[in-house]
Amino acid sequence: MPRAISRRVRVLAWLCLVLAIVVRLYWVFKVQSPYDAIYSDMGGYVERAKDLMSHAPSAYPRIRAFYPYGAHYVYAAEFWLCGFENKTVVCVVQALLCASPTYFFVLFCTRFFKSAWGPGLLGLLFAVWQPIVWCVGFFMSETPFLALLFWNAWLCLRFAETRRYGVRLGLTSALLFAIRPQYILTFAIMGALYVLRHRRRLFPRKAWRSYLRVAIPWLAILIFSSARHHRLTGRFGLISENGNLNRVFADTTVAKVEAHWVTPNGEPWFYWFEPPTKKYFGEREHVIIDGYIGDPEVLGRVRKEHLQGKSTFWRVRRALNNVRLLWDLNDPWPEEDGAHQNAPNRTRHKLQRAFNGVTRWGVIPLMLLGLLLVRKRAGTMIILAHLVTLVVLSMLFFPEARYRVPYDPFMLILASAGVVRLVQIVRRWVYAFGVERRSAPHSGEAHRANLAKSA
Repeated sequence: MPRAISRRVRVLAWLCLVLAIVVRLYWVFKVQSPYDAIYSDMGGYVERAKDLMSHAPSAYPRIRAFYPYGAHYVYAAEFWLCGFENKTVVCVVQALLCASPTYFFVLFCTRFFKSAWGPGLLGLLFAVWQPIVWCVGFFMSETPFLALLFWNAWLCLRFAETRRYGVRLGLTSALLFAIRPQYILTFAIMGALYVLRHRRRLFPRKAWRSYLRVAIPWLAILIFSSARHHRLTGRFGLISENGNLNRVFADTTVAKVEAHWVTPNGEPWFYWFEPPTKKYFGEREHVIIDGYIGDPEVLGRVRKEHLQGKSTFWRVRRALNNVRLLWDLNDPWPEEDGAHQNAPNRTRHKLQRAFNGVTRWGVIPLMLLGLLLVRKRAGTMIILAHLVTLVVLSMLFFPEARYRVPYDPFMLILASAGVVRLVQIVRRWVYAFGVERRSAPHSGEAHRANLAKSA
């Protein structure tokens, strides 16, 4: 039976949530408002959200299928409810969204620690962890993704333990997919692990009802996504068309793709993309294509041309370097821009570098220790599914450190649980060694006993 959540843990969870809200309110009102950083990706989310609210027509509707729709749908709902010009209210909502997962994060931690203080201390760390705090200062997909991620993780855990909360689990999972489509791989991995673990009692009486509750929200959003994709593109697809461009960046040395095309009504369009992390590989190649920026045939030819003559060893090494890029070789953008722009006071820049240094040299190695030592229960399997998704994602799509940021708290759990487990093992060894020493006879006594036996 799953362990009940004690009153002390719930109180600590609420206190950590309050602290997280205060920290994020301070950030949006004293450090950076998201309204001060509406450019690049953030500008795109805001523009698409406002177009959705106003039902603005587009000369080229297909471009709306280039991006996953979940994040700008969330922002459209937020702007519609609060009013885009009502900046104070929107900033407060942003802070609440970014802080809300704190409570469920603490509850999730209870499956790794016997005492309430372990989850409480990790909840405190979650509240002030800079890599997930700075997200509140930007209109990015990280904000709604974070708001759902740890609630969903808690629901996954409870479903694995009790087969309850199926509708909420299915809904939060499908919404996470709409915001960041790679979640569908995470969910598939968790599903496979669940089947392996419960294969002998997978379908007890009425269990199919629980599975159906999970499946219905998924089916509804997948049908909507596919229908939307087909309506906008005329092609069958799952959610968006940017995968081909991401594969070009991930698999080749192309650093910038510039596309020019003409819409059916004769209007010229121009788009370009240049991942900021390409500079860490020293790649600057610029490709200009004649056609839609997401055209799979055109981008497929670009990728094929740049991979000609590349050995299997070269491709494997590049995939591994992509993994390093996600975990080690760059600091999260766009906060890196903001930290540099505020370099005169140095505090924000120092925070950025300090937390990323701790992540690289402290959290990630200890996380690997945790993967080795922590018992492989449901909570560990859920975290493992997310981490495997990150590794696969970085091999197939050119990564940035910001894609890792929402998952940092999972790594903190494994790192902390690994240290606790290591201390327990060392103490057990020390205790066993001490007992053995105390129980062994003194050397002089042993010598006399041997003489007595020989006599």
